[in-house]
Amino acid sequence: MKGQVFFCVFLVAISLVSAQDLTDYNSLWLRVNLSNTLQITHKGEDYSVQDVTSILAWYPRETPFTQIQFITTDPKADFMSDGLRFKWEYPARDNLSLSWVSQMNNSRIFKPVYEKVPFPLLHLDANLGDYLLSQEIIDMSSDISNLAMSLSEGEDDMYKVVFKIAEWVRLHVTYNLTTLTADASQKASWVLQNREGVCDEITSLFIALVRSLGIPAKFVSGLSYTNLPDLEKSWGPHGWAEVYIPNYGWVPFDVTYGEYGWLDAGHIKLDDSLDAKKSTLTYTIRGNKVSLVSKGVGWDVEVIEKGRLSQDVLDLELRPYAEKTAPGSYNLMILGVENLNNFYVASKFHVYKTEGLEVFGERDRMELFKPRETKKLYWMVKVDDHLKSDYEYTFPFRVDSTWGGARNSGFTAKPGETSLPDGLFASLVQVEEEMGKKPYSKIVDFVCNPDKEKARLGETITVYCNLSNHGDEVLKSVRLCLEEECQLINVGAGSMESITFVKSFDSSLSSVLVIQAENTNISKAAYVRVKVIAEPRLNITILSVPKVMEFEEENTLKFMLEKETHEIPKNMTLTVSYKFGESKWTMDELSQPFEFDLKIYGSKLDFENGFQIKAEFKDDFGEAHQAEKKFKIKLVNLNIPQTIQVYAAEFAFFLDRVVKKIF
Repeated sequence: MKGQVFFCVFLVAISLVSAQDLTDYNSLWLRVNLSNTLQITHKGEDYSVQDVTSILAWYPRETPFTQIQFITTDPKADFMSDGLRFKWEYPARDNLSLSWVSQMNNSRIFKPVYEKVPFPLLHLDANLGDYLLSQEIIDMSSDISNLAMSLSEGEDDMYKVVFKIAEWVRLHVTYNLTTLTADASQKASWVLQNREGVCDEITSLFIALVRSLGIPAKFVSGLSYTNLPDLEKSWGPHGWAEVYIPNYGWVPFDVTYGEYGWLDAGHIKLDDSLDAKKSTLTYTIRGNKVSLVSKGVGWDVEVIEKGRLSQDVLDLELRPYAEKTAPGSYNLMILGVENLNNFYVASKFHVYKTEGLEVFGERDRMELFKPRETKKLYWMVKVDDHLKSDYEYTFPFRVDSTWGGARNSGFTAKPGETSLPDGLFASLVQVEEEMGKKPYSKIVDFVCNPDKEKARLGETITVYCNLSNHGDEVLKSVRLCLEEECQLINVGAGSMESITFVKSFDSSLSSVLVIQAENTNISKAAYVRVKVIAEPRLNITILSVPKVMEFEEENTLKFMLEKETHEIPKNMTLTVSYKFGESKWTMDELSQPFEFDLKIYGSKLDFENGFQIKAEFKDDFGEAHQAEKKFKIKLVNLNIPQTIQVYAAEFAFFLDRVVKKIF
């Protein structure tokens, strides 16, 4: 916060940091020192000083997160309601120093809220009225009130309302230490209009939005730890908020750091106020021809001891929708999250970058979990189209969370695997969200399987589906649909119904069928993957071949082999043959264009030479296919000995064929 002394310039560098970061420890023993010097200046020789009084609003406060072991002041100060009061009578020096030293234990814990608090708040203690009022800095314009109303529309859970407001501010207000935000705290209405500020401006807007909905909130100031690099000090002034939740008291919300309902052990509360304008230090001087200025407050924080690393309160399970995909395919990473506690938990999730994998949506996201709630989080990803097609790629996927540690998963991609469309995942996520709105879905199983996992183009498959009702209610008028084909069934309590669909495919590539089952009580979906196979085709392209050669000449035949269809030719044998010989290659599969070189010697040729390039291969069903290319090379400019040698080769070739026929 700003004012006469402090400037809030610190912001946590990343949402989730390594285990060595101070904010990850469950507690910190800290020794904190705060000091200031007041300078008396004279305006004449006959000056006099009767007394100097200074009130330092900042000193350590006991909270659910902080236990004070001791605090000492120098000189001795009086603990007043508005701060520490230091007083000097007839001071003999012009420089007056004041300081305090405190030792404390800070904890990284939640201020737990165990049950839903209905919103809006209808009955509040009259003593909280001041924390609902507009202030000079925390002002409540009509734009602020309208935004708060829109964010809370349809919500009846107070904790969720406050969470949504905090998230809106975090995502829409940019941390920016401009000249305007450095020189003085800007009003909340200014922050909303300009969408920028530092910690106190960000907090002021959050408090203004909350108060406009009739929810009490206060401005908190103090020191905090940051992991930002290139700073002289890791500890500095910071501002956050506390929101009053009936039956639970004041609950911290630090929007700048993304800490909702809890504070890391690096937060030291030193004051709270109705507005962000309150000065940290005030002072007066009584005398003749004198004035008083502050040389600025200094601080130092020493970490005496670290506690254990914080334990997880969320259980995470990360998996891909598809273990294998093709280049250019979409996929879905699914994170299952369970809140292991009986209170609300807000956690930030961060997705690490993987080369060759595009992640759609925010890499950093905040989620709120009700007591014991389970939910799924989704990240749609896309594999790079331009991967080398003769390799299998592994794409690791890592998610870190504030309260659940880190999880690693991944999948592989190579040509010939299933290519999944983005529309599939939009449908999947939509169905999952609908399931969340219809709790009865959790006690219904819906499974579909095809009669074959591979199908030729145009071939018909049958999909068999079973809908099992494990509950005690009859499911009436359940609509089951595969694309445009729908059936209507009833499923009795504790019983199962079977349904079949027939589907044919008019295009190749792998297909994913989505079968949905829905009525007023349930929303379920089953996904069936079928590999649709067309006849693979090869193209043989001659890149370089001589039309004529001389007897002593050497030359190179260059040709390219590439597939014309999506299907990959497998178990391939390639033969280049001519009258006096042949060359062969074998390949397990041809997933990318491949260039071949073959040396041709004029001394091995006949007068007229017909060449054939023949590729024999199989498809995924094991059926044989082939492709071929023919060309000719003529032997020219032969002398008499060379001509005789060619005739001799022809006669030897003739005898060899005769012998083979006889024997």
